[in-house]
Amino acid sequence: MLTSTFSQSNWNSYTQQQQPLWNAAALLYTIGGYYGGGCLLCAEPLSLNALGIFLVTHALVLSAYLAHELMHGTFFSSIKTNHRWGALMQWLHGTSYARFQDLAQGHIDHHMKGVDLYLFDRIAFINRLPAALKTLIAALEWLYFPALFLIRQVAGVAIIYRQGTYGDRVRVIAVLLLRVAMFAALGWFSPKGLLLYGLAYVGAIQIISIMDCLQHTYELYPYDAVIPKKSLADEQSHTFSTPISRRYPWLNLLLINFSYHNAHHAAMKCPWYNLPQLDTAINQQQTVHYISLWQVLANYHRFRIQRLFDDNEGCISVDPQGNLNLDRFYGVMGGTSLLLA
Repeated sequence: MLTSTFSQSNWNSYTQQQQPLWNAAALLYTIGGYYGGGCLLCAEPLSLNALGIFLVTHALVLSAYLAHELMHGTFFSSIKTNHRWGALMQWLHGTSYARFQDLAQGHIDHHMKGVDLYLFDRIAFINRLPAALKTLIAALEWLYFPALFLIRQVAGVAIIYRQGTYGDRVRVIAVLLLRVAMFAALGWFSPKGLLLYGLAYVGAIQIISIMDCLQHTYELYPYDAVIPKKSLADEQSHTFSTPISRRYPWLNLLLINFSYHNAHHAAMKCPWYNLPQLDTAINQQQTVHYISLWQVLANYHRFRIQRLFDDNEGCISVDPQGNLNLDRFYGVMGGTSLLLA
């Protein structure tokens, strides 16, 4: 609990209030947007192509955030049902190489341990590269193409194959063959559709990376490290909320309220549609540090190269009036154990 005055009954009013129609609408929109938008990518008119890019990009982002909700079991009372729908969301955004329950456990560890965890040590990897390759990666990232992010995803799949069980290796091969066949069929039917899908995918990676970039100043550990215990107060002091808009809170529904990150870390079983109300309640008990969308975009842009080569997230300070100084806060690269992995 945040304070002794914030009772268990207060938590329950946010975590137990269910709105199944909101969940159904989010799932239907995401699935419909992905497949419907995919059809529009192959259409002749450019106006329909533009709509298709928006729908597929948004669906990829939402499928990732819905998978995140399903990891926390906020949709259904049955763990198996949450996992089945989570696996479907995985398929949409491309993380089916790993079992949903394994990704879920990795993300819950991020909450329980109060740190960011990794399988692939990007700093060690990039330091071993020839200077020319480092320069190429930096140039691509400067142009907002997520080269190192994609390398990390390939490396993650390779680690699952190399270190996993026989079943894990079969899964990696089967998923890889299915996805290659799916995109080959799309390319055969419509080369333009395949190209535009790639554009939507890169856009989704950028949106997720931007929103996650400044939400924590957590320490970074490998998955098998021994990690000192963190308190909720410590967790909250290293967590920041990045709403699209505080003046027009309905805009945050575009990302199913993922930006209310202090509230989510205070009560990770709170469903996405109750997070704004929980955020308001928490803000009455403690100072919630908000970082505006404009500041997030500015820091994401400014430090997009420095962020690649350093696992130190930079520094952030608070003046006596409680204002954040973000001049040296360049954030995390590519997010936590969450998505598109």
